[in-house]
Amino acid sequence: MSKSGTLKSIQPVTRIYGISERKKLNPILVEAKTKQGFLEWIKKTRRPCVYKRIESGEMSRKNLLKYLNQYEEYRTALEEKESLTKEIFRLEKAISAVKNRLSKSKVKNSDLEQKIKDLENKLEQVEGSD
Repeated sequence: MSKSGTLKSIQPVTRIYGISERKKLNPILVEAKTKQGFLEWIKKTRRPCVYKRIESGEMSRKNLLKYLNQYEEYRTALEEKESLTKEIFRLEKAISAVKNRLSKSKVKNSDLEQKIKDLENKLEQVEGSD
């Protein structure tokens, strides 16, 4: 039998294959570690063994991508919630300003009252979508 068919010639190839598989994880792991708050999110929401496997680079590519996608969904939902909160604050401020202006005027202005109702309806819609 030739030397290429022996067990000794196969073992280094297996070791090299194992190393190359680990290297394939590195770009994803680097991406995961550079994402702001990803590791903190993993610490808070997952079991400690998951965090250790990500930190050491032992987690499979498939599972790491799964956690990254879950984190992206979490970040998107958080950003939507923040924008809705800002919109609610802005609407409440506008309603109070219109009410303040209406209370200062001696004569009731139906346009301002209608504007208040419109703003309150919009506020209810925004809070309902939250």
